[in-house]
Amino acid sequence: MRVEERAKQEGMVRWFSPGQLVNTAAQVLVSMIFGTRADYRIIEALRNPQPEPFDYSGKKDIWIDYVSDIGDGWNPTYSIASLLSRASLKLSNHDQALPRADILVMGGDEVYPVAGRAAYENRFKHPYRAASNPVEGTNFADLFAIPGNHDWYDGLISFMRVFTEDRAVGAWRTRQERSYFALKLPQHWWLLGVDIQLESDIDAPQLHYFKDVAQQMQAGDRVLVCIAQPDWYYGTAYDPLLENNLDYLENNIIRPTGAEIRLRLSGDLHFYMRHEATDGSGTQMIISGGGGAFLKSTRGPNVEKISYRSPRNEINFMRKCEYPSQSTSWFLALRNLYFPFLNPFFGVLTAMGYLPIAWIPLKSQADSFLPGLLSAFGELLQRPAGFLWTTLLIGVFILFTDTHKTIYRWIAGGTHALCHVLAALSLSLFVFPLFELFSSNNLNYWLRLGLALTGGYALGSFIMGLYLLVSLVFFRRHSEEAFSALRIQDYKNFLRLHICEDGVLEVFPVGLERVPRLWRFNAKAKANEPLWLPEDLELVPKLIEDPIRV
Repeated sequence: MRVEERAKQEGMVRWFSPGQLVNTAAQVLVSMIFGTRADYRIIEALRNPQPEPFDYSGKKDIWIDYVSDIGDGWNPTYSIASLLSRASLKLSNHDQALPRADILVMGGDEVYPVAGRAAYENRFKHPYRAASNPVEGTNFADLFAIPGNHDWYDGLISFMRVFTEDRAVGAWRTRQERSYFALKLPQHWWLLGVDIQLESDIDAPQLHYFKDVAQQMQAGDRVLVCIAQPDWYYGTAYDPLLENNLDYLENNIIRPTGAEIRLRLSGDLHFYMRHEATDGSGTQMIISGGGGAFLKSTRGPNVEKISYRSPRNEINFMRKCEYPSQSTSWFLALRNLYFPFLNPFFGVLTAMGYLPIAWIPLKSQADSFLPGLLSAFGELLQRPAGFLWTTLLIGVFILFTDTHKTIYRWIAGGTHALCHVLAALSLSLFVFPLFELFSSNNLNYWLRLGLALTGGYALGSFIMGLYLLVSLVFFRRHSEEAFSALRIQDYKNFLRLHICEDGVLEVFPVGLERVPRLWRFNAKAKANEPLWLPEDLELVPKLIEDPIRV
C-alpha cells in the first residue's frame, strides 16, 4: 500500500474544543512574549547571503497562481490543490481553459492550527503530494511562500524547513532562502512577497533587501505586493494605524524609483473580496483567503469604501465583489443555533463554569420568575465565593468580546456574561427543586451535581451560539469566532494571474462553491494525476467574477 493511501485525511480543526482552545491560547501567548524578542528573520539574514531577485523577465508572458490560508481540513485543501495541479483548468462559466501556472505563490497561513513538523506534513504537504502525484522527471513549477501568524507560532522554524531548503512539495519546488522574496516578471512587472509578522513590522534586513531590489526597478515598472494580512481592511474596520504596515516600503523605497504598486494581495480573511481605486488607475486590492481553511463571513465590518493615504493624495477604493455574498453569509450564520451539536466538547467548559454558581443553594425571595432571579443574583453577589466567581466569569467574557471599542467590549461582554450567570442561577432556583421533589435526600447530592453539569453543558453552549449569531448578524462582530465554530468547508477560492505579452495583468478569481466529502483511491493514477478522486460530487470551479485587467 502506498504512503499516500495510508496517510490520514485530517478533518477540519475544532477550534472550540477545550484542548484546542488551551493549546492555541498557549501558542499565541508564547509567541507574543518571546517571538517579538527573538526575530527569526534576523537569524536567517545572518545565515544566508542576501539573494538576488528571481528573474523571470526573459519570458514573453507568465502564469502565476496565488493561494493562501491552506492547511486546515483535507477536503478543501486537497480540492484546491487538485485544481492548482491540473494541466488545464476548465471553468464552468468561462470559455477559455487556463493553463497550469508556472509559479505558485502562497500568501500566508500554510498550516492550521499552529505550525509544527507534523502539522505541515499532514495538513499541507500530504494533500499537495496526493493531488499532483509527482514522479521522477516531473516538470516542477516554482513555489514561493510568505508566513502568516499561524506559521509564526513556532518561531518560523517549521516554515523555514519546508520552504527554504530547495524541497519539493508535490509538483512544486521551493526556491526562496528567506521568509520574503522578490520576483522580476515579464513586461516590467515585479512581485514582492513581504513578511510583516511579529507585531506587523518589516525588519531591518528585509528593508535592506527590498532597497537593493528597488535599485533594479525603472520608472513605469508595476509592482504586485503580497502580504499576509490585508492592512487596508483592518485599517478601515478597526484602527487606521493598522493601515501603515507598508507605508515605508511603498513611499520611501518603491515610489522614488518611479515604479507603482498596482495590485495588493492578501489572505488571512477566508473569503474573496476586491476593492478598486476610484481614480481610474485600475489599482486593485484583493483578499483571497480560500485555500482550505474554514470559511469566514463577508458580513463583517463595513468596508464598502476604503481610503488609502499616500504622500500625494488620498485614494478611495470601492468594494466591487465579494464571495460568498453577504446574504449567503447571513444565512450560513444561522447555523450557530446548532452550536451545541457542531461543537459538542465546548459544553465541558460552560458546565465547569456553571457548576460553582448552580451549586450554591439560593432561595427565591419573590413569587414570579424574573424578580426571583434578580433577587437571587443579589444574594449571590453578597457571598464572597459567588462574588469572586461571577467577577471572574464577567472578566473572561469581556476579554473574549471582539471589538476595538472599549465601551462595546464592556457592554457586549458584560451582557454575554450576565446571560450565563442568570442561566446558572435558574438551574439552582427553578430546575433543581423540581427534581428534588421526586428524589430522596440521599440522591440530592448526586442529582444536584449531575443537573449542574448537564444543564451548564446544554445552556452554556446554546447561549454561546446565540451570542455569536446576534453579534454577527446585528453588530457585524465576531465574524471569525462565529464561522470557526461552523467549520464550513465550502466557498473556496484562489487566483490565477496572467501577465500578457502586451503588459496587461489579468486576474482570474476562481471559486469552488462545494468541496467533496467522500474520496476513493485512484490505484491507476498516472504521473501528475490525482491519487484521490471525488466520490460524492465533482469539482466544479468557476469564475467568481469577470477577469480583472490591471
